Amino acid sequence: MNDQALVPGGRWAPAQKHVRPSALDIRAEEPRTPRFDRFTDSLADTPDEDAVVSAVAGEWKAAQRSMLRIGRYLVRAKRTFARTFINDIISRLPFEYRTANMLMEVARGVDDGLLPEEALPSSYRAAYRLITLPSSDLAEAKRRNLARPETTQQQVERFRRELRSSGLTRHARLAARRQELLSEIERMRAREVRIHGELAEIAAEIAAEIGGGDGGEVIEAEAAEPEADVDTPVSARDDRRQSREGG
Repeated sequence: MNDQALVPGGRWAPAQKHVRPSALDIRAEEPRTPRFDRFTDSLADTPDEDAVVSAVAGEWKAAQRSMLRIGRYLVRAKRTFARTFINDIISRLPFEYRTANMLMEVARGVDDGLLPEEALPSSYRAAYRLITLPSSDLAEAKRRNLARPETTQQQVERFRRELRSSGLTRHARLAARRQELLSEIERMRAREVRIHGELAEIAAEIAAEIGGGDGGEVIEAEAAEPEADVDTPVSARDDRRQSREGG
């Protein structure tokens, strides 16, 4: 008789079997019941390795999206509650400001178009270290296929160290080139001194050949000589010059 029930009219009918509620039924319950919380905390069935991978990957992606949403909440809160953001919001959260700042920087970077959400490393620390690179370095990181969920923080840090090393190498090259130029300037100054000395010797020889006097004065006298009158005959100009030199 356990599988029958008495219906109006005195007839026996098969008893209604208890139907286990589906996941959709539980999710749709309003207001939420205790079994809703039990359902959301329960684990999915993982009968094989593929199911385990799928379940964990799904939770990981959900956690990543959650971190991005947290960052966006914080960005909006900082803009809305600028004066009380630290004391009344950050101080009451389960993490410190440094973590909040990382999450905000990642959210800003995604919303500013620096990296698409699907290209973010799964670790928010790796995502922060990647997305805060200068634009040229971020472009190089993309070229090296570092903008992907599988990228680890260690890989990003290794890339940053490589950038610093190449920067130091460039600095060393610039410093060496600077020293070369300074040495060239010293050589040019020494050559200038030698040229001035040679000019002085030439002036002294010229002065000696024309019968004494300072070479500089001879040069000044020649420079001060008035221009010849184009109307004066050439022979007359030559005679006048010879008489001046003979005197």
